[in-house]
Amino acid sequence: MSDQSPARKHLPEAPDNSRRRRHRQKSGVERIVRPGDQLSGQTTPVLLIREDGSVFRTPGAPEAASLYKDGPSSRLLAVLAIQRADAPGVVMLPAELIAAVWPGEIIAPRAAKNRLHVALSALRKAGLAEIIQRVDGGYRLDPEIPILLV
Repeated sequence: MSDQSPARKHLPEAPDNSRRRRHRQKSGVERIVRPGDQLSGQTTPVLLIREDGSVFRTPGAPEAASLYKDGPSSRLLAVLAIQRADAPGVVMLPAELIAAVWPGEIIAPRAAKNRLHVALSALRKAGLAEIIQRVDGGYRLDPEIPILLV
């Protein structure tokens, strides 16, 4: 891809799948948001999330934030984002999140809850504190904030 700057060539491309194509068709977004990206120097009124959860940009933020070095947090954000896109307002219970973020791992219940809380705390510290909601014993992304998976 010769149109990429040398600094961006080292970043892995997100897998191309039908969900991404659907969102591209609806939104006109033709590229993946990466850390430090600015879209024409303007902020957007939507929460942009890369489908693998590794990069996001909150509404009004001038730059994207990266979770590349935090696998569990990025997987958790991806799971919450897909749930939000598929069923806005529906919460995911801690057991569902643990099974989705650490699939196939046998984890003691107390340790699993601790892992989940650490990942949630990292997401909140990264800038999603106002967007992640705890409702009825589960978690969700705020259904009032428009999101776009890219």
